Amino acid sequence: MLDIIANKRTVLIIGALSNGTRRFQQLRREVDGVTQKMLTQTLRALERDGLVGRRIYATVPPRVEYSLTRLGHTITGPLWAVREWAETHVEEIEASRAAWDAPISARGVGGHEAANRESAATGRSDAALLVVPPGLEPGLS
Repeated sequence: MLDIIANKRTVLIIGALSNGTRRFQQLRREVDGVTQKMLTQTLRALERDGLVGRRIYATVPPRVEYSLTRLGHTITGPLWAVREWAETHVEEIEASRAAWDAPISARGVGGHEAANRESAATGRSDAALLVVPPGLEPGLS
């Protein structure tokens, strides 16, 4: 079930549908960068899980609308909480990523890349390095 909230497209689709019923092309415009195929697959998966309902109207051409089900509405709160957390901590996360990705000379020892380079340079596979992002050192809050 965690794959529901871990999928970027799922989160964006649920976000769009939390504002009301949408037709397929409306969702496609609102969910940036999603292909028709991926939108179709994601909507089907959400429908299968009972989070999204689909209503087909017998018109020419057929009209199809998607909306959140009662169960689908229950997941919006937790998704908004995760979004709020991410927006609150985005600078810290970006700083940690930058420190992780920086060359060894710029950051000192740290990161998996540093451990791999250390092992390759010394020929030892037991080279152990403590990986602690800046600001998260023990004893700091």
